[in-house]
Amino acid sequence: MTEHRGWLALDIDGTLTNQTHIVPKEVVDYLEELHAKGWEVFIITGRTLSFASLALNLFNFPFYLAVQNGADVLYAPNQELVIRHYLSPDIIPDLEALCSACAGDFLVYAGWEKGDFCYYRSHLFSQKIQAHVDRMKQFSLEPWQAVKSFSFADHLRFPLIKCLGTKKEMTLVYESLKDDKRLSITLIRDPLTEGVYLNLITHPEATKGNALKNVIKQTGKTGKVIAAGDDLNDISMLERADVKIVMYSAPLEMHDLADIIAKPSYQYGIIEALQKALSELHP
Repeated sequence: MTEHRGWLALDIDGTLTNQTHIVPKEVVDYLEELHAKGWEVFIITGRTLSFASLALNLFNFPFYLAVQNGADVLYAPNQELVIRHYLSPDIIPDLEALCSACAGDFLVYAGWEKGDFCYYRSHLFSQKIQAHVDRMKQFSLEPWQAVKSFSFADHLRFPLIKCLGTKKEMTLVYESLKDDKRLSITLIRDPLTEGVYLNLITHPEATKGNALKNVIKQTGKTGKVIAAGDDLNDISMLERADVKIVMYSAPLEMHDLADIIAKPSYQYGIIEALQKALSELHP
């Protein structure tokens, strides 16, 4: 049996892929090589399971997968549930009050066991946000369900709520909720449309950093951690790593965190960056 070496905690979009649906074979082959040498591969993404699975369909070795920023952690390829942290619907009225003056609204995700449905209220979107949501639909596999209102049974729980709007609007929402103990919130730019920003809202334990912490605790497998990401929701994951890889395309404020700045994902920069990280750990 191969000796456990440590963890590779990796984002998908902008890190392993470059606006494509599938992680390139060259990257998958290198990760499989590292897995064979004793490294646990942990893919941590904001994607739903259905959308993440599309990107990872060339993976033919065991790996851990956190979807929707860590709301669910699974062991692939059998989709064995390892950890779950979902939101209560009692925050929805507060979000409605905050978003009432926004050009956008928010989306409620049902979770992979309920078909990864995304519930949305199109009548509350501005023309620009509606066009953006239409683009999101084109790039996602999950079924979208238009509703008049977000009226859910009290016992239901949700992995992710996503607010959409302008940078100014989403900054105000973020500032209003950042200290709310019921949730975790991350403000990011949306790569699909210039000028659209997102607030990703999850359970307090459902962050990329907590997903990494919790899976190490749950499995009992420790060792060094190499993490790689390209957006603000990756910061909590990077902060838990022994070697931090930040992609060249990441916001400039993330570059100061980096031990290694990786070349762009379209150049398969993650491969060279991981090689450098391993040489730093084992010179």
